Order: sequence, then structure tokens, then C-alpha cells
Amino acid sequence: MKNLAILSFLLSFILVSCGDDSSSSANEFNEDSELSSSSSEKANKSSKSSSSSEKNKSSSSSSKKSEKNTENPPKLISTTISGMAQGPFEKGATVSVYELDENFETTGNSIKSKTTNDRGEFSIKIKDFKSQYALLKVEGNLLDICTVEKTANKTTLYAVADLSTPKTNINILTHLAHKRALYLVTKKNMTVAKAQKQAETEVLKSFGIDEDLGATEELDIFVEDKKSSALITISALMQGDLSNRGVKDLLTAYISDIEKDGTWDDEKTITKIADWAYERDNKFWSLFEKGLLFPIDNYSFVKYMDNFWQQKYGIGNCTKKRENEVKKNNNPISGHANIYFICKAQIWTIAKKEEIYPDTLHIDTTASEGDLYWDKEYSVCYVYEDSLWIKINKTNCKIGLSGCTKLRKNDAEQDSDNQWYICDGKEWISMNDYETIKEKGLVFEKDFQNWKDTTEGAIRKGNITDIIYIFDNKKWRVATLPEASLGLCNEKTVGFFGYAEERKMQDLIEPRINACIEEFHSSECGDPTYLPGYYICRKNYSNTTFFWEQLEYRDYNSICNNSSDDENSKKSNAYWGNFTPAKKKCINCKQENIDFFENQCQKRCYVSGNIAHASACALGFGGCTKDLYGTMKEGPSIKVGTESIYERYENYYQLSYLISIDSTKKATYICRSRYTYEEPTYPAYEWYVASDIDIDAFPTICTWDIEGQIVVGKKNTYVCEAESFRLATQKEIDAGFACTYELIDQGKCKAKEKE
Repeated sequence: MKNLAILSFLLSFILVSCGDDSSSSANEFNEDSELSSSSSEKANKSSKSSSSSEKNKSSSSSSKKSEKNTENPPKLISTTISGMAQGPFEKGATVSVYELDENFETTGNSIKSKTTNDRGEFSIKIKDFKSQYALLKVEGNLLDICTVEKTANKTTLYAVADLSTPKTNINILTHLAHKRALYLVTKKNMTVAKAQKQAETEVLKSFGIDEDLGATEELDIFVEDKKSSALITISALMQGDLSNRGVKDLLTAYISDIEKDGTWDDEKTITKIADWAYERDNKFWSLFEKGLLFPIDNYSFVKYMDNFWQQKYGIGNCTKKRENEVKKNNNPISGHANIYFICKAQIWTIAKKEEIYPDTLHIDTTASEGDLYWDKEYSVCYVYEDSLWIKINKTNCKIGLSGCTKLRKNDAEQDSDNQWYICDGKEWISMNDYETIKEKGLVFEKDFQNWKDTTEGAIRKGNITDIIYIFDNKKWRVATLPEASLGLCNEKTVGFFGYAEERKMQDLIEPRINACIEEFHSSECGDPTYLPGYYICRKNYSNTTFFWEQLEYRDYNSICNNSSDDENSKKSNAYWGNFTPAKKKCINCKQENIDFFENQCQKRCYVSGNIAHASACALGFGGCTKDLYGTMKEGPSIKVGTESIYERYENYYQLSYLISIDSTKKATYICRSRYTYEEPTYPAYEWYVASDIDIDAFPTICTWDIEGQIVVGKKNTYVCEAESFRLATQKEIDAGFACTYELIDQGKCKAKEKE
């Protein structure tokens, strides 16, 4: 209905010219109004331009407009509005009603009256207003809510009124919200009702009040209820100390601050008001006992007042659950910054020293920072820090070191057994407790103090400890376990390898895997801990990073393989591994490391650069590959052994090695896959001693392509099943095929056919 009223008003305003006399002029209003005078000037210019434009229109259109105006005269508003203007103001405050145009700017048409009592009651007769909406203004001497004293200077409050509502009040809430509401109407195309509601909600929120107070025209500070207490609280906060600061300037600054974004951002002023509220906090109850000019819901008033300063101090509300909790005022610009409060019986009070530091020994002392005090009677250890004896872990007094304080963080000392400890700012941590040191981010700076920049990748033992440091990215840092033995992995060392020895206090966390865990939080990221063992330098080509990776059996392809062996080789060329060309890539290798790799290389057979079954090199046939599948050849009798190679993540691989070879004895071999019902191990193909069935059925080879088929050999008839021949039954021979488990799974035959 209000939207229809607005539309009706706008249409009538366009069709009808305005110009009634009023009891006060536009100039009188503009001198003390917060609304910009430039807005009125724009309206006047627009009116003149419109009049000039009308003269240039055709006489026919003028005739039609005149005829339309005669037939549809505007509906003027004549009514009586009443309400209360509450600041609170002294009796006799002036109340003015200003007509607004379609742009919500004053037209110059206004009516004045006065409040009839200290409650601020007024009644004004409106005659021939063209607009449904008006601007209400009250001007007078404020009464101090806390002292009932009046101000020396007059204060002005505003409200946007809907003349279709007979009762409307002017108070601090309508005033603080009125310019924001007009902005939302004129700039954001909101309805007046919706704009007023949003603006008032934003004002309440800026004072820490999240409750819906309902219609502002129903709020009365002389009614003792919760809603009125919220209104009185805002009035009191904005009044503050009336004798020492100007209320008018504060109100003007607030209105300007929230006009466009609805938030109060003046932290300096907010904090001053919070300080005032805190300072008055313990005086409010005594004021209530004396009695004030009007009744107040004491509990709600104090609750809202306390909530304001407590939120601005960052301590929150004191509740039963927070009993004995100590909080510091963390507002740095507060006049009471760094004061500690304690929650007692749901009231914040200034905390005593023993409440702030409950584990503190309160004795007079001439001690120095970092001194220790061992109370043997109670077995309690204290350290002297910030002029206080603070209770700490008793082991700090027992290990015979000086006091560990926050000023000594990252300092290190040795005990009588020459064991190193590092200070975390509160207690000593053993250098052997590497995980705790890493977790706390501690770095023993004195261990590499005054070291100069050097070559990238250089490693060096600490000045005091046995920790190995590495110069990386133009600074010294703790080396990882493989770096401590092998140096920095970079472009120059890709493919280099060696043995990382066990070392205490080195960085055991692999950065690459640690980054994976941080990003994906997945168990698939692997084990983030470096362990002693063989490592090879790798390059991540996707992001051009370098890292030491623990050697796996497949890395022997590059370590044991002499590239010259493959330069002119055929696809199935086979040869034993050769470590000699790779020795230059073995970093800091001791003889046992070289022996280990030479032994591994000599045991491994390679085909075209990849580890193959030992039979490929021993028989002289070359590698058993997919292309040679089913091929039969005659060769010497050999014995081949296998060993399980463990890799990370509980993976094992079966690799072969040659035990013996006898050229005097011959055997027939067939190239077949290493099929099992589990995943096939690497390599996938090898030379097997051919069975009598393989020889009898040859040249037919049992593959998955002929699964279930009947094959007639030289002596017997067979069934191809799971890449192996078996004797066929008479039923299968008669049927011309065999129903195997594989064919059943494929749906090509049924289980009953297998019987």
C-alpha cells in the first residue's frame, strides 16, 4: 500500500505545480539543516529548466496538460501528527515538520510547534502537504541522562516521517539513521519503510545491539522496558560527558560516517566512548538509587552499556562459564589499554597481580632477568622474568642450566654431561628431541653466527654443535639428512647418488612430501621422514624443483646401465649391469658403498636399459619380450634365484639373479609371461624351461586369445586355460571347446557347462 501511495504522490507531484505559503522559509531551514543546500539549488535549477522547456512545447500539448490538471486535481494531505521528541529535551523544544519533494528534498513548506512537557510530547496540524513523507526536526536543550543537567548549547535531532501514520517519534535512533535511510531510498531505490528498517538495524548493530526494537514510533524512554533501555543506552553513549565534548559535532560525524556503507568506522571516537562507558560503569547503579527524571530498566541499561565497552576492549561478556577467566584490554588506542580484567560473578573487574599470574611467586627481590629459584620444600621451579618469579617446569632447575626466558629464545647451553639444550622462550628442550625442536621452529642461531655467504650448496658443521648447515638460496639453514652427507640437489647434481648417514639434529622432514600433506592432507603423500639409506638427486620438471629421493630398484637402471651398451643394440639386446661408468656420480662414496652397487649391478640383467630376468643374459637369447612371446629356443642349463627388494609404502619386488650355468647340459626354453592371479611383478616376461606339454603343442601357444580352445598336439589333445595347456577331457573334446573360469566370467558359457 505504501508503494502505491508513493506512486500516487509522484504522479500528482509531476502534474501539479507547488507554491503554498508556510510559516517558515526554506532559507531558515537550510541554515541549520544537515541536508545539503546544494540539493535545493539543484531542485530550483531543475524547476527553472523545466519551466523553460514547457514554454517551447506545442500549444496542443500544453492544452492537453492543462486539461488533465483540471480533470485530476492533486490530492493534498491535511492531518494531525503527534508523538514525542526525546533526547531527552527540556520542555519547550521546537518541533518542525518539513515537506519533502519526489527527490526527498525540502520544498520550503514547513510548520512549527513546541513540546508541551519534559516527555517531549507534541501535536502539529498539517495542511495541504503534497507529499506523503516529511522531515521532522526537534531543537532544544538536552537533559543529561546520567545527571539530569541541561546542556548549554542546543541540539538538533531529525526523523523521516510517513504522514499516513498519525503518531511518530523523534529520538536518537531516528536521527542517527535518517540520512542513511534517505541514501538507500534515493541511491539504492529502496522503499522508505525498508530503508528505514535497514538503517535503524545498522545503527543498533554499531552499538552492539542485535535485537529488533520494533517500530521506532512506539519507543518511549519514559517507559520502563528492555526496548526503551536500548534507546536510552544509545542516547547516553552519544551524550557521554556533555560538559567536555560537543554532542552536535559527534552526531554529525556519525551520520556522515554511516551514510553510504552503514558502518561506523571511526575507531578513535568509538574507543573514547567505550572508555567513558567503562569509567561510568561502577557509578550507574548509584545513579539509579538516587532516582532519575524517568524510569529505566536498570538491568537492561547496564547490560547494553557494558556490552558496548567490553566488545570494544575485546574481552567479551562475563558469563558464568567464564568465571575467573582473565582477559586483557587489547584495544591499543584505549586510555585503559593493557589493563587486565577478571570475570567474577558475571562482572568484569580489574584483576590483581596474583590473579593475572596465578603461578607466580610474589616476593620482594633484587633478582636479575633469567635467575632461577628452586623451592626444594615444594619441589617447584621459578624463573625471574618481567620482574616476576614465574613457575616453570621443575626440570629446568634440575638440569643445571641458567633460566630460559622469552628474551633468550633460540639460545643454547650444555649441561654437565655436555648435552645440548635449546631455549624455546619458556623451557629448555633437549637437542636430541628433534621433533619438538622442529615443531616449535627453533633455530640455534649462535651455531652459525657471523658466517659469511659462500658457494651455493656448500655444507658446514656448526660452531658449537654437530649440526650440518647448508648454504641455500643465499642463506644458511639446517641441512636435511641426505643433504648433510650428499650436499645440495640441483641442476648440476641430477642423477648423482650416495649414502646418507644417520645424524642427530638434522632436518628429517622431506619438504616435497610435507608440502603434499599440507595441500592434500592425504596418506598417499608418503612418509615425510628421511631415513638413513641411499638417495638419488631428482628434478621435478613440472615446477623445476630438485629433491633427494630414496633409491628404489628401478633407479639401478640409470646407475648400473652403461649407456654405450645400448647405442647400437637391438630391441631385445641383453647384458649384465656395469657400475664403472657411474662411479663419478657416487657422492662421498665409501668403499662399502661402491662394493654394494657393483654387486647389485653385476647381479642384474638389463634389456635395452631396463632390468630384465636373469635368464635373458645367461641363455644368450636376449630378452624375453612381448614380441617373442611363445618362442622356443635351446640353451644351456641354468639355475636362477630370486630375492625380495623392499621399497617404501610396504611394496616388495621379486628380482632374479644367476646362481649357475652349465653349457654341457641343454634344455628347451619358452618365452612366457609371469602371470599370477595377483598383479604381475616386473619384468612381465621371462624364459622358462619348456614343459613336455609346451613342446608337444608347439607351435601353438596358449594365450588369452585362444582361451578355452581345444588344441591337438603331436601326442595328446589339450585345452588352453589361463595361458597354460592342460589335458582335455573327453567331454570337452566332444564339445569342441572347454568352459573355463575366465569364459564364465566373460559370460561366454555357464558354470553347469563346466561340469
